[in-house]
Amino acid sequence: MAVELCDRHTWQELARETEPNFYGRPEWLEIGCAALGLEPRYLVVVVRSVPVVRVALVARRRLGSTYLLTTPLAPYTGWAEAFPDDLEPARRQLRRGEALEELALWCEAHASYGRIVLPPEVEDVRPFIWRGWRTELRYTYRIPLQRGGQLPLRTNARRNLERAQSAELTVRHPTGPEAVDALDATMRATFSRQREPIPIPEKRWRSYLEQVAALPSVRIVSVTGAGTPLATALIGFDSRRSYELHAGTTVEGAANGASVLALWTAIQESADRVSEFDFAGANIPTVAHFKRGFGGRLVPYVAVAWARSSLARWRAERGPALKARLRRMVGT
Repeated sequence: MAVELCDRHTWQELARETEPNFYGRPEWLEIGCAALGLEPRYLVVVVRSVPVVRVALVARRRLGSTYLLTTPLAPYTGWAEAFPDDLEPARRQLRRGEALEELALWCEAHASYGRIVLPPEVEDVRPFIWRGWRTELRYTYRIPLQRGGQLPLRTNARRNLERAQSAELTVRHPTGPEAVDALDATMRATFSRQREPIPIPEKRWRSYLEQVAALPSVRIVSVTGAGTPLATALIGFDSRRSYELHAGTTVEGAANGASVLALWTAIQESADRVSEFDFAGANIPTVAHFKRGFGGRLVPYVAVAWARSSLARWRAERGPALKARLRRMVGT
Protein backbone atom coordinates (compact mmCIF):
# COMPACT_ATOMS: atom_id res chain seq x y z
CA MET A 1 0.00 0.00 0.00
CA ALA A 2 1.09 3.56 -0.63
CA VAL A 3 -0.06 7.13 -1.00
CA GLU A 4 1.16 8.89 -4.10
CA LEU A 5 1.28 12.66 -4.50
CA CYS A 6 0.29 13.43 -8.08
CA ASP A 7 0.22 16.57 -10.19
CA ARG A 8 -2.80 18.34 -11.64
CA HIS A 9 -2.51 16.66 -15.04
CA THR A 10 -2.44 13.14 -13.56
CA TRP A 11 -5.36 14.00 -11.27
CA GLN A 12 -7.43 15.15 -14.23
CA GLU A 13 -6.54 12.06 -16.23
CA LEU A 14 -7.72 9.85 -13.36
CA ALA A 15 -10.90 11.92 -13.15
CA ARG A 16 -11.81 10.71 -16.65
CA GLU A 17 -12.28 7.25 -15.15
CA THR A 18 -13.92 8.22 -11.84
CA GLU A 19 -14.96 11.82 -11.29
CA PRO A 20 -14.34 13.33 -7.84
CA ASN A 21 -17.03 15.42 -6.20
CA PHE A 22 -17.12 19.14 -6.99
CA TYR A 23 -14.64 19.95 -4.22
CA GLY A 24 -12.02 17.82 -5.93
CA ARG A 25 -12.08 19.85 -9.14
CA PRO A 26 -8.72 21.61 -9.62
CA GLU A 27 -10.25 24.62 -11.36
CA TRP A 28 -12.27 25.39 -8.21
CA LEU A 29 -9.78 24.21 -5.58
CA GLU A 30 -6.86 26.18 -6.97
CA ILE A 31 -8.82 29.45 -7.07
CA GLY A 32 -9.48 29.13 -3.33
CA CYS A 33 -5.88 28.11 -2.65
CA ALA A 34 -4.54 31.19 -4.44
CA ALA A 35 -6.92 33.45 -2.51
CA LEU A 36 -6.08 31.95 0.89
CA GLY A 37 -2.36 31.28 0.45
CA LEU A 38 -2.74 27.49 0.43
CA GLU A 39 -1.21 24.76 -1.72
CA PRO A 40 -3.27 21.99 -3.35
CA ARG A 41 -2.36 18.37 -2.59
CA TYR A 42 -3.71 15.69 -4.91
CA LEU A 43 -3.34 12.28 -3.27
CA VAL A 44 -3.90 8.81 -4.72
CA VAL A 45 -4.19 5.95 -2.22
CA VAL A 46 -3.03 2.66 -3.71
CA VAL A 47 -4.17 -0.59 -2.09
CA ARG A 48 -2.84 -3.91 -3.38
CA SER A 49 -1.42 -2.19 -6.47
CA VAL A 50 -4.78 -0.60 -7.32
CA PRO A 51 -5.43 3.17 -6.97
CA VAL A 52 -8.73 2.96 -5.08
CA VAL A 53 -9.18 6.35 -3.38
CA ARG A 54 -8.30 9.89 -4.46
CA VAL A 55 -8.28 12.78 -2.01
CA ALA A 56 -7.83 16.50 -2.71
CA LEU A 57 -6.48 18.36 0.33
CA VAL A 58 -4.69 21.65 0.84
CA ALA A 59 -1.46 22.40 2.67
CA ARG A 60 -0.87 25.42 4.86
CA ARG A 61 2.63 26.30 6.02
CA ARG A 62 2.91 28.25 9.26
CA LEU A 63 5.84 28.81 11.65
CA GLY A 64 7.83 25.99 10.08
CA SER A 65 4.96 23.49 10.29
CA THR A 66 2.77 21.97 7.59
CA TYR A 67 -0.96 21.47 8.07
CA LEU A 68 -2.96 19.19 5.76
CA LEU A 69 -6.56 20.34 5.59
CA THR A 70 -9.85 20.35 3.82
CA THR A 71 -10.09 23.77 2.21
CA PRO A 72 -11.92 26.26 4.49
CA LEU A 73 -14.29 27.05 1.60
CA ALA A 74 -15.66 23.49 1.34
CA PRO A 75 -17.89 21.42 3.65
CA TYR A 76 -15.86 18.29 2.87
CA THR A 77 -12.79 17.33 0.95
CA GLY A 78 -12.51 16.39 -2.71
CA TRP A 79 -13.02 12.64 -2.89
CA ALA A 80 -13.33 9.82 -5.44
CA GLU A 81 -13.34 6.03 -5.12
CA ALA A 82 -12.45 3.58 -7.87
CA PHE A 83 -12.98 0.06 -6.54
CA PRO A 84 -13.36 -2.78 -9.05
CA ASP A 85 -17.01 -3.15 -10.13
CA ASP A 86 -17.08 -6.85 -9.26
CA LEU A 87 -15.79 -6.33 -5.71
CA GLU A 88 -18.39 -7.56 -3.21
CA PRO A 89 -19.56 -5.07 -0.52
CA ALA A 90 -17.70 -6.69 2.39
CA ARG A 91 -14.39 -6.66 0.52
CA ARG A 92 -15.03 -3.14 -0.71
CA GLN A 93 -15.45 -2.01 2.90
CA LEU A 94 -12.23 -3.80 3.84
CA ARG A 95 -10.31 -2.09 1.04
CA ARG A 96 -11.75 1.29 1.99
CA GLY A 97 -10.63 0.74 5.59
CA GLU A 98 -7.13 -0.12 4.41
CA ALA A 99 -7.08 3.01 2.26
CA LEU A 100 -8.18 5.22 5.16
CA GLU A 101 -5.49 3.80 7.42
CA GLU A 102 -2.86 4.40 4.75
CA LEU A 103 -4.11 7.97 4.30
CA ALA A 104 -3.87 8.57 8.05
CA LEU A 105 -0.32 7.20 8.14
CA TRP A 106 0.74 9.42 5.24
CA CYS A 107 -0.71 12.55 6.85
CA GLU A 108 1.04 11.78 10.14
CA ALA A 109 4.35 11.39 8.32
CA HIS A 110 4.04 14.58 6.24
CA ALA A 111 2.36 17.10 8.54
CA SER A 112 2.28 18.43 12.08
CA TYR A 113 -1.50 18.63 11.95
CA GLY A 114 -4.18 17.12 9.75
CA ARG A 115 -7.92 17.70 9.51
CA ILE A 116 -9.93 15.89 6.86
CA VAL A 117 -13.66 16.44 6.56
CA LEU A 118 -14.90 13.28 4.91
CA PRO A 119 -17.94 13.32 2.59
CA PRO A 120 -21.13 11.62 3.82
CA GLU A 121 -20.39 8.58 1.65
CA VAL A 122 -17.52 7.64 4.01
CA GLU A 123 -19.42 6.37 7.05
CA ASP A 124 -16.89 4.10 8.80
CA VAL A 125 -13.95 6.12 10.17
CA ARG A 126 -12.61 3.51 12.59
CA PRO A 127 -9.17 3.39 10.89
CA PHE A 128 -8.66 7.01 11.98
CA ILE A 129 -10.09 6.45 15.46
CA TRP A 130 -7.81 3.47 16.03
CA ARG A 131 -4.82 5.69 15.27
CA GLY A 132 -5.91 8.29 17.81
CA TRP A 133 -7.51 10.83 15.48
CA ARG A 134 -10.30 12.91 16.99
CA THR A 135 -13.71 12.91 15.33
CA GLU A 136 -16.44 15.52 14.97
CA LEU A 137 -19.93 14.75 13.70
CA ARG A 138 -21.36 17.32 11.29
CA TYR A 139 -24.53 17.62 9.21
CA THR A 140 -25.88 18.78 5.88
CA TYR A 141 -29.25 18.64 4.14
CA ARG A 142 -29.68 16.90 0.79
CA ILE A 143 -32.73 17.17 -1.44
CA PRO A 144 -33.62 14.53 -4.07
CA LEU A 145 -34.49 16.22 -7.36
CA GLN A 146 -36.91 15.35 -10.10
CA ARG A 147 -37.64 17.33 -13.25
CA GLY A 148 -40.95 19.08 -12.92
CA GLY A 149 -41.32 17.94 -9.32
CA GLN A 150 -42.41 20.25 -6.53
CA LEU A 151 -40.13 20.83 -3.56
CA PRO A 152 -41.58 19.86 -0.17
CA LEU A 153 -41.18 23.31 1.34
CA ARG A 154 -41.99 23.64 5.01
CA THR A 155 -44.39 26.31 6.25
CA ASN A 156 -41.88 29.11 6.96
CA ALA A 157 -40.03 28.68 3.66
CA ARG A 158 -43.29 28.49 1.72
CA ARG A 159 -44.56 31.70 3.31
CA ASN A 160 -41.28 33.48 2.55
CA LEU A 161 -41.46 32.26 -1.04
CA GLU A 162 -45.02 33.55 -1.37
CA ARG A 163 -43.91 36.89 0.10
CA ALA A 164 -41.11 37.16 -2.47
CA GLN A 165 -43.40 36.25 -5.34
CA SER A 166 -46.02 38.79 -4.28
CA ALA A 167 -43.31 41.47 -4.08
CA GLU A 168 -42.74 40.98 -7.84
CA LEU A 169 -39.00 40.50 -7.48
CA THR A 170 -36.93 39.63 -10.53
CA VAL A 171 -34.86 36.46 -10.88
CA ARG A 172 -31.71 36.85 -12.97
CA HIS A 173 -28.70 34.74 -13.96
CA PRO A 174 -25.96 37.37 -14.13
CA THR A 175 -22.49 36.87 -15.51
CA GLY A 176 -19.30 38.91 -15.55
CA PRO A 177 -19.12 42.16 -13.56
CA GLU A 178 -22.87 42.10 -12.86
CA ALA A 179 -22.53 38.71 -11.16
CA VAL A 180 -19.54 39.82 -9.12
CA ASP A 181 -21.31 42.99 -7.99
CA ALA A 182 -24.39 41.02 -6.92
CA LEU A 183 -22.36 38.41 -5.02
CA ASP A 184 -20.21 41.06 -3.38
CA ALA A 185 -23.14 43.18 -2.18
CA THR A 186 -25.25 40.32 -0.81
CA MET A 187 -22.44 38.28 0.74
CA ARG A 188 -20.94 41.32 2.45
CA ALA A 189 -24.36 42.07 3.92
CA THR A 190 -24.70 38.52 5.21
CA PHE A 191 -21.29 38.43 6.87
CA SER A 192 -21.91 41.88 8.34
CA ARG A 193 -25.14 40.67 9.99
CA GLN A 194 -23.25 37.67 11.35
CA ARG A 195 -20.47 39.97 12.58
CA GLU A 196 -17.96 37.97 10.62
CA PRO A 197 -15.32 39.08 8.09
CA ILE A 198 -15.61 37.98 4.47
CA PRO A 199 -13.90 34.56 4.03
CA ILE A 200 -11.18 35.88 1.69
CA PRO A 201 -8.70 38.70 2.40
CA GLU A 202 -10.09 41.99 1.10
CA LYS A 203 -7.36 42.52 -1.50
CA ARG A 204 -8.18 39.16 -3.14
CA TRP A 205 -11.94 39.12 -2.60
CA ARG A 206 -13.22 40.46 -5.92
CA SER A 207 -10.63 38.50 -7.89
CA TYR A 208 -11.83 35.33 -6.14
CA LEU A 209 -15.46 36.10 -7.01
CA GLU A 210 -14.55 36.90 -10.63
CA GLN A 211 -12.73 33.60 -11.11
CA VAL A 212 -15.36 31.45 -9.40
CA ALA A 213 -18.22 33.15 -11.25
CA ALA A 214 -16.48 32.41 -14.56
CA LEU A 215 -16.23 28.64 -13.97
CA PRO A 216 -18.33 26.56 -16.40
CA SER A 217 -19.38 24.26 -13.54
CA VAL A 218 -21.15 27.00 -11.54
CA ARG A 219 -24.40 28.91 -11.94
CA ILE A 220 -25.49 32.12 -10.25
CA VAL A 221 -29.03 33.03 -9.32
CA SER A 222 -29.68 36.64 -8.34
CA VAL A 223 -32.93 38.11 -7.03
CA THR A 224 -33.33 41.85 -7.51
CA GLY A 225 -35.85 44.48 -6.52
CA ALA A 226 -35.98 47.76 -8.43
CA GLY A 227 -32.70 46.74 -10.07
CA THR A 228 -30.89 46.26 -6.73
CA PRO A 229 -29.46 42.82 -5.79
CA LEU A 230 -31.29 41.46 -2.74
CA ALA A 231 -30.13 37.83 -2.65
CA THR A 232 -27.78 35.51 -4.53
CA ALA A 233 -27.03 31.79 -4.68
CA LEU A 234 -23.81 30.48 -6.23
CA ILE A 235 -24.22 26.81 -7.13
CA GLY A 236 -21.54 24.30 -8.19
CA PHE A 237 -22.16 21.10 -10.17
CA ASP A 238 -20.54 17.73 -10.61
CA SER A 239 -22.13 14.81 -12.47
CA ARG A 240 -24.17 13.67 -9.45
CA ARG A 241 -25.12 16.72 -7.39
CA SER A 242 -25.36 20.46 -7.19
CA TYR A 243 -23.92 22.23 -4.15
CA GLU A 244 -24.56 25.55 -2.48
CA LEU A 245 -21.12 27.18 -2.66
CA HIS A 246 -22.05 30.66 -1.45
CA ALA A 247 -25.25 32.56 -0.74
CA GLY A 248 -25.92 36.09 0.41
CA THR A 249 -28.85 38.30 1.35
CA THR A 250 -29.25 41.97 2.15
CA VAL A 251 -31.38 43.11 5.08
CA GLU A 252 -34.22 43.93 2.70
CA GLY A 253 -33.80 40.60 0.92
CA ALA A 254 -34.07 38.69 4.18
CA ALA A 255 -37.24 40.57 5.10
CA ASN A 256 -39.10 40.00 1.81
CA GLY A 257 -38.14 36.36 1.21
CA ALA A 258 -35.61 37.00 -1.58
CA SER A 259 -33.15 34.51 -0.06
CA VAL A 260 -35.73 31.69 -0.25
CA LEU A 261 -36.61 32.63 -3.83
CA ALA A 262 -32.94 32.57 -4.89
CA LEU A 263 -32.26 29.13 -3.41
CA TRP A 264 -35.63 27.69 -4.42
CA THR A 265 -34.92 28.76 -8.02
CA ALA A 266 -31.38 27.35 -7.90
CA ILE A 267 -32.60 24.01 -6.53
CA GLN A 268 -35.40 23.69 -9.09
CA GLU A 269 -33.06 24.52 -11.96
CA SER A 270 -30.56 21.94 -10.69
CA ALA A 271 -33.10 19.21 -11.46
CA ASP A 272 -32.36 19.73 -15.17
CA ARG A 273 -28.77 18.56 -14.63
CA VAL A 274 -28.44 16.35 -11.53
CA SER A 275 -30.49 14.15 -9.21
CA GLU A 276 -29.62 15.69 -5.83
CA PHE A 277 -28.98 19.10 -4.25
CA ASP A 278 -26.55 19.41 -1.33
CA PHE A 279 -26.79 22.40 1.01
CA ALA A 280 -23.08 21.84 1.82
CA GLY A 281 -23.35 22.02 5.59
CA ALA A 282 -25.94 22.87 8.22
CA ASN A 283 -23.95 23.27 11.41
CA ILE A 284 -24.86 26.78 12.61
CA PRO A 285 -28.28 26.65 14.35
CA THR A 286 -29.84 29.61 12.53
CA VAL A 287 -28.49 28.49 9.15
CA ALA A 288 -29.59 24.89 9.77
CA HIS A 289 -33.10 26.11 10.63
CA PHE A 290 -33.27 28.08 7.38
CA LYS A 291 -32.06 25.16 5.25
CA ARG A 292 -34.39 22.73 6.98
CA GLY A 293 -37.27 24.75 5.55
CA PHE A 294 -36.60 23.31 2.07
CA GLY A 295 -37.56 19.83 3.25
CA GLY A 296 -34.34 17.91 2.61
CA ARG A 297 -33.10 14.91 4.55
CA LEU A 298 -30.53 15.45 7.28
CA VAL A 299 -27.25 13.70 6.39
CA PRO A 300 -24.32 13.27 8.81
CA TYR A 301 -20.66 13.42 7.87
CA VAL A 302 -17.47 13.21 9.92
CA ALA A 303 -14.37 15.35 10.33
CA VAL A 304 -11.22 13.65 11.63
CA ALA A 305 -8.25 15.52 13.08
CA TRP A 306 -4.78 14.61 14.35
CA ALA A 307 -1.88 16.62 15.79
CA ARG A 308 1.70 15.66 16.46
CA SER A 309 1.66 17.74 19.65
CA SER A 310 -0.65 19.86 21.76
CA LEU A 311 1.20 22.96 20.52
CA ALA A 312 0.60 21.98 16.89
CA ARG A 313 -3.09 21.46 17.66
CA TRP A 314 -3.36 24.83 19.39
CA ARG A 315 -1.68 26.64 16.49
CA ALA A 316 -3.83 24.94 13.89
CA GLU A 317 -7.19 25.18 15.65
CA ARG A 318 -6.91 28.43 17.58
CA GLY A 319 -4.65 30.37 15.23
CA PRO A 320 -7.23 31.00 12.46
CA ALA A 321 -9.80 32.28 14.98
CA LEU A 322 -7.29 34.66 16.50
CA LYS A 323 -6.30 35.85 13.03
CA ALA A 324 -9.95 36.41 12.09
CA ARG A 325 -10.51 38.37 15.29
CA LEU A 326 -7.51 40.51 14.46
CA ARG A 327 -8.88 41.13 10.97
CA ARG A 328 -12.18 42.26 12.45
CA MET A 329 -10.39 44.62 14.82
CA VAL A 330 -8.32 46.28 12.11
CA GLY A 331 -11.09 46.09 9.49
CA THR A 332 -9.11 44.37 6.72
